[in-house]
Amino acid sequence: GTVVARNGNTQWGGLSSGVGSYFAVMQREGFYLKQNLCNLTKGEWYRVQFLASARSGGNNFEAIIAKVDGETIFSSVLQRGFRLYAAYFLAQGTTAELYFSNNAATDADRSV
Repeated sequence: GTVVARNGNTQWGGLSSGVGSYFAVMQREGFYLKQNLCNLTKGEWYRVQFLASARSGGNNFEAIIAKVDGETIFSSVLQRGFRLYAAYFLAQGTTAELYFSNNAATDADRSV
């Protein structure tokens, strides 16, 4: 599923994002988070920055994909420990849907 974990929680490998008290976890392939972006200017470039990590104790197959309005803007196998990532997109209108998904190649627990 998609869950909220407390920073430093041992069930999630003791990971801490270093920001706030919690972070979101997508446990298996296909689980996702999404957010609507608004007040965009059509034709302008935007940068999305986010923290991401593989779950400590994972199997090195933890991967994430980010999309805006269905177009992939970022895809990567993740390392353990939160890192800052950035991706760019060209606004096609004044609103857009930002979508993050666990992109593991298996249905096993590959939490990101």
